[in-house]
Amino acid sequence: MRTFTIAFLFFALAIFAATTPILSDCVPVPETDSELIVDPVATAAMSKAKLEAGELFSVMRIVSQYETGGCWAGATGNSDGQWLSVGVMQWNFRQKSLQPLLRRFREKFPTQADFIRERNRLMPQFGKELFSPSCRAVPLGLNCGKFLENQYVGANKGLSPELKSEVDNLFNSLVMRQIQVDYFARNLTRVLDDLERIFGATEPAAWQVAWAMDLKTQQNRFPADASIKRIREELSQQGLGKRRERLDGIIEWYHGLCKSGNAEGVQHDCDYNRDAWHDQIENHYPTRDREEAVHFTHLVSRTAQNKEGQYQADAFQRRATIAFGKGSVHGHRVNFLR
Repeated sequence: MRTFTIAFLFFALAIFAATTPILSDCVPVPETDSELIVDPVATAAMSKAKLEAGELFSVMRIVSQYETGGCWAGATGNSDGQWLSVGVMQWNFRQKSLQPLLRRFREKFPTQADFIRERNRLMPQFGKELFSPSCRAVPLGLNCGKFLENQYVGANKGLSPELKSEVDNLFNSLVMRQIQVDYFARNLTRVLDDLERIFGATEPAAWQVAWAMDLKTQQNRFPADASIKRIREELSQQGLGKRRERLDGIIEWYHGLCKSGNAEGVQHDCDYNRDAWHDQIENHYPTRDREEAVHFTHLVSRTAQNKEGQYQADAFQRRATIAFGKGSVHGHRVNFLR
């Protein structure tokens, strides 16, 4: 039986670790936490994929590195068009992923009075607004939108220090940390199911788990079955020359976005990635599953619509670096094919 190499997964995802040191008020995601429980259904699914339940915290800690610098909270404002993002997977209002966590938090208390008492303890100034029906609505209610707009500061629409502090307090609390574990485990379980659908992998390779979790975290979607089937059939019918031409074209699409002046987060990566990936294609042609992953990455990256598509190149390079096995993300260059 194959043992899941969590060390490799750490290496693959750590390339996206935030370069900013953990802030003094950060509550870091630990390697283990005896106060938090992993759902038995998720444990069974991970066991099937040869991923031990105790390793969930390691994976969660790795994923959180890019999103929050390794913290449980890390609340941010509307610079990326998500209204409010917070938590290890940066759950947010725009993608409708934050509202369920707020609803679940309310349900965790035996009485309404107990909930209000804890809400006021954690968020004395803004708790009533954040837990209002408007902020729990899908899509986000108008009143919640107005409340948030009044709390943005600066050109990048960051959160006011007061609101950020209270939202961080909420997501650092034991109840909300347990909820984050529950939802992260649920996402990981779904990722394992998707990996079998996408790659036909009942025991996925570590790079495939890394690819899927990063995609789930940033874009919350995978390529459609019809697209997977089309790509796979086309590649099976094409010779090496045509397949190499297609990969080269995808890389030039990425590099074109980089040079267009309409791409963010890629300023220190573009030329290096273009050269490194072209070299991989020319001298170390990727295996079929990695080749397919580049195509799948290209498909989904083009659907990244934040700030009118300015993060498409960044979305592509994150997953393409994993698929090719080397690359540069936010100025950090890695080669984990060695």
